[in-house]
Amino acid sequence: MGTELKFSTAYHPQTDGQTERMNQLLEEYLRHYVTASQDNWVALLDMAQFCYNLHKSSATGMSPFELVYGQQPQLPHDVAVQRTGGKRPAAYRYARAQHKLLVEARDSLAKAQRRMKKYADRGRRDVQFAVGDLVLLKVSPKVWKRISAKAVHRGLIPKYEGPFEIVSKVGNVAYRLKLPDRLKVHPTFHVSYLKKYHPDFIEASRNVSTRAPPTRLGMSTATCLRAYIKALSCTIAGNERYREFVCMPW
Repeated sequence: MGTELKFSTAYHPQTDGQTERMNQLLEEYLRHYVTASQDNWVALLDMAQFCYNLHKSSATGMSPFELVYGQQPQLPHDVAVQRTGGKRPAAYRYARAQHKLLVEARDSLAKAQRRMKKYADRGRRDVQFAVGDLVLLKVSPKVWKRISAKAVHRGLIPKYEGPFEIVSKVGNVAYRLKLPDRLKVHPTFHVSYLKKYHPDFIEASRNVSTRAPPTRLGMSTATCLRAYIKALSCTIAGNERYREFVCMPW
């Protein structure tokens, strides 16, 4: 059959990106299309599918209908667009109504494509990490609840856990982490599930995982503090009082 096996990262199944993006586009398209006539959305599904199959892809230059049948179909208004001198007024009204639905469907499809592109471009970010960096990991709440020693509410589970050390880079957008054995998950994650870890020097236990013990940091608090301090002396005069500030990255 010409199939090919491809592995995907844990909890980020984007191997078949074309199909997944198409599913999102069709869902958004139908949402826009049926909004104008919510009372008969079931009857509009056939026309929505028909209109989408007529839409030409920018990649292939052909519509799905052309790829299957080799040509574009005849549209309802192409067959009965000419007036018949009033002999078939019902057929003419039907053709005009179908043409109106087809125009609405095309407009909805274009709107859905612009909307999906807008939000996709907004969420894209090129984040780079180095081997040895400490990051926080965002994983499905089911994983953390499964390994938890006590019952926890899924909605109250923190979104990020860690910190965990990056041991290698996999491809251009994935990283392998040093995870505890008890996690029982694949250690490679997409960059969108990672966030740079910033230690809390006031309360060391804060922002540190309790359900999945992180790897040992290997640095004392004093060493971390010296590494993160960039400037010590910033003196500000106000009300004849002087304050000393410590400038740190945030």
